[in-house]
Amino acid sequence: MILFFAAASLYHLVKYGFMSPLGMFMTLLLIAGTMYVLLLSYEALAAIDWKQQISIGQSANSFAPF
Repeated sequence: MILFFAAASLYHLVKYGFMSPLGMFMTLLLIAGTMYVLLLSYEALAAIDWKQQISIGQSANSFAPF
């Protein structure tokens, strides 16, 4: 989903933005930053064991807020 919004942003930037060397640099910086965030997210999520079971039975039943 983030790739769709990034592509839409790039399209609007190219179509309506002021094309200058600084604008091109900022566009490349935006793309590099997005790719870096996606890489960090992938690495963080890949380290999680998604098949591990979580037990919330006893502790949830003994909770007394008052």
